[in-house]
Amino acid sequence: MRLATLITSAALSFATLAAPTLAFAAEILVVDYGRVYRDSLSGKDAQNKLRALSDTVVRELQPEADAARADQQSLATRFQGKTEQQASDELQKDAALRKTYEDASQKIQAFTQKQQLRQQELQETERRAVAAVLKGTEPILREMLTEKKAIAVVESAGVIVSAPSADITTEVISRLDSRVKAIPVTKVDLVAEQQAAQSRQQQPAGPAPRR
Repeated sequence: MRLATLITSAALSFATLAAPTLAFAAEILVVDYGRVYRDSLSGKDAQNKLRALSDTVVRELQPEADAARADQQSLATRFQGKTEQQASDELQKDAALRKTYEDASQKIQAFTQKQQLRQQELQETERRAVAAVLKGTEPILREMLTEKKAIAVVESAGVIVSAPSADITTEVISRLDSRVKAIPVTKVDLVAEQQAAQSRQQQPAGPAPRR
């Protein structure tokens, strides 16, 4: 998932901040969530931790990737120059070769599925990290909404044009840095989460309340 999509998704998870209707309130403030995530201390911390997690996953998958690649190359060499029908006939006649082919195919399929799962887990981990960083701006935005007697704070991605004075991103980053310098980032385990969710669903319901 692209970072811009993650930022937009996280931003949309927060309701538009608006002040009570006031006769003198007329200003709308603008914040660039992309800059907040990219330039804030907590955002940089999250990015560093996400890169480290990605490197860990690459190291985890490397042996299996090498083995799958070797199996593919071995089979490609074995059937080089043969038509699909000729290869199929040879597999039917040679039980040992057929077993080698089936084992290699299963190994390659298992690796592909694991690789896709790890990619999904990293994407979900990043999504949650972005949301956690931007969540830290919510009290700051409420403060600035009151301080500046504004009527709303909107995300810059949805603004067509605004005056530079409406942009409060730099001040938001400054205040955020003074409060949050790091956030915990742990790789999501989708399988474990799914199993936990299924376990909760299977738990018997408690006794009905007495009337």
